[in-house]
Amino acid sequence: AVFRPSKARKEWRIGLEMMRRGVPAPLPVVFAVERRRGIPVAGYHVSIELAGADAFDALFARLACDSERREALRRLGRFVRQGHEKGFFHDDCSAQHVFVETSGESVESWGGMHFIDVDNCGFCRATEWRIVKNAFQILRSFPGRGISSDEQTIFLEALFGRPLGECELERLRRRIRAWAEWKRRRKAVLKWIGLKSKSGPQP
Repeated sequence: AVFRPSKARKEWRIGLEMMRRGVPAPLPVVFAVERRRGIPVAGYHVSIELAGADAFDALFARLACDSERREALRRLGRFVRQGHEKGFFHDDCSAQHVFVETSGESVESWGGMHFIDVDNCGFCRATEWRIVKNAFQILRSFPGRGISSDEQTIFLEALFGRPLGECELERLRRRIRAWAEWKRRRKAVLKWIGLKSKSGPQP
């Protein structure tokens, strides 16, 4: 990290660009880097607290009504899609990295959503492969048995912004499974060689 921007600096810069583009996230205030003999040893990033907000997965787990679960997934899909439409892509998009303003337990009490943990995120053109990557990351992030096939369909249709036929759904699910298989193989290879890779399966 001697020659690369610190995580704190990256999150601050990305947060400013998100604010400029109208992508909801904690508002960045300041960052600082602690150095010893010119070498950075720690970074600090301060942003405005999301008061009254909680992680999507925690709120979703408390929903007992099927209709509320479906509405929550629609909202999540629309929120992520709106980020894509503004050129923002979360590098680790999960149900834990979307925070929801809320004043109660029901979906009706939910307010705005915000992305968090954005230091490795970026701004680029929306492509199906990038959207599928975010879909895979979110779907795998639900604890336990995750969500049902019907709930996945509701989320994917909201994410892509249109009804999806059976053939298209199956094609997208194959691409999502391809990401899952790549992650499994990558983990095994990295364990063996001790390296990191930022690439992914090819379109």
